[in-house]
Amino acid sequence: MHYLIIAVLAFGLSLMGCEGKTGPAGPTGPAGSAGPAGPAGPQGSTGPAGPAGADGADGAQGPAGPAGPMGPAGADGADGADGAQGPAGPAGADGAQGPAGPAGPQGPAGIPDTGGIDPIQLAQAHHIAIKVGDGDKENATDGVSTTMRVGEDVMIVAAARAQSEKVLEGIPVAIAITKNDDEAITLEDGMITAVGAGSAEITAMSDLAGIAGKLTVMVTKPIDEIVFMVGTGDDAADGPSSIVLAAGQVYKDEITAVAHDEDGKEIMPRSNWSWTSTDKAVATVAARKDDDDALVDKGAHGTITGKGPGDAEIMATAEGVSGSISVSVSGQVQTRILRASTSDTPNNTFVYDRDSDTPAWDPATIAFQVNLYDIFSGDRIAGTVTAVSADTDLATVAVTTQPAAATPGLITVTPVLNPGDGTNDTDTDAGSQSVVITVSTVAADPVRVNFTLTVKDAPE
Repeated sequence: MHYLIIAVLAFGLSLMGCEGKTGPAGPTGPAGSAGPAGPAGPQGSTGPAGPAGADGADGAQGPAGPAGPMGPAGADGADGADGAQGPAGPAGADGAQGPAGPAGPQGPAGIPDTGGIDPIQLAQAHHIAIKVGDGDKENATDGVSTTMRVGEDVMIVAAARAQSEKVLEGIPVAIAITKNDDEAITLEDGMITAVGAGSAEITAMSDLAGIAGKLTVMVTKPIDEIVFMVGTGDDAADGPSSIVLAAGQVYKDEITAVAHDEDGKEIMPRSNWSWTSTDKAVATVAARKDDDDALVDKGAHGTITGKGPGDAEIMATAEGVSGSISVSVSGQVQTRILRASTSDTPNNTFVYDRDSDTPAWDPATIAFQVNLYDIFSGDRIAGTVTAVSADTDLATVAVTTQPAAATPGLITVTPVLNPGDGTNDTDTDAGSQSVVITVSTVAADPVRVNFTLTVKDAPE
């Protein structure tokens, strides 16, 4: 109680502005009843804080004061609910194109533009066929070539065909020159004109059907003459312009007809050769055929046979141009065959060696046998033969024994060339020379035997 009285007195003195010296605190007396509030005195010095009293009730909120400086950011709060979407902003600039995405599935096929052509025929179109020489599309073939002569004209037609070869009339086909480096041809309204030697290519096509066919055109100069050859390959030689045969005799060589242009260049005929005789009672000609009875080389090779006495022309014709061989036939009928055997001397060769102590021909003679046979029975028969040397300055020949039915005839060949020792200008040079010995008889083809004379020089 005493403490309370002292506290009240102190508080009252402070209210009356009497500032005194603070004395030591006395013991707290019991609290007295509150007196009326006196007028406010001057502010005294702040005494020590008393113990905190109990919290009073919240007063009304005063007006907001000015904003203080921003404090440090607090920790992020939980996300608030999404606000309403604002209006779209302006479009930005186009970015770079990204990579293509995977292809989507193929859509259903559209209806093609057939240009008014029956789509069924377009679906059936398989190839283009070409025909040379007329306007019949039914005879057109797939992929052809043709040969023309300068100055010729020829028509061509082309048609689209199904795989079954049915002509598809509703599909138009265009024809044009696609290669003509040699300026060999011209083409107008399906007419080809050959204007120069060379080659060209014509294409027939249908763009809508996606098919095409080609025609190769070879152009040469026309055939100007027909010549005749005998033999083949490296052994080929000019054929005879005339021959002599006995009745029943077959000419020893097969004749080959060859076509040339005006420049002498060989031309292959486009069709088979035609062989004819102006008198079949005198001579006939037969073209060679293979085992299937087909002409060989378009019938270019012919064999001539004498039939009876008289004269005839054997003619070979190609593309309207002919060549001929004159044939004379005697009344003799071939009834015998003459054959010669080989000699014992290798290659029928005589050798003259100037290095020898006594140079001479070795061997001094060569003999060979001949026999006669009946052409019908094949039996060996007797007869009389003659023998002739093609060059008597090289060698001579003699019939030593005539052929008989039981024994052959004997023909002896003797070299007569004097080579000399090689020191004179007139002496024979070292080397080889040939001579042909021909043996003949009536009613038989002659036989020919070749002999060689070789001269060897002495070593220097």
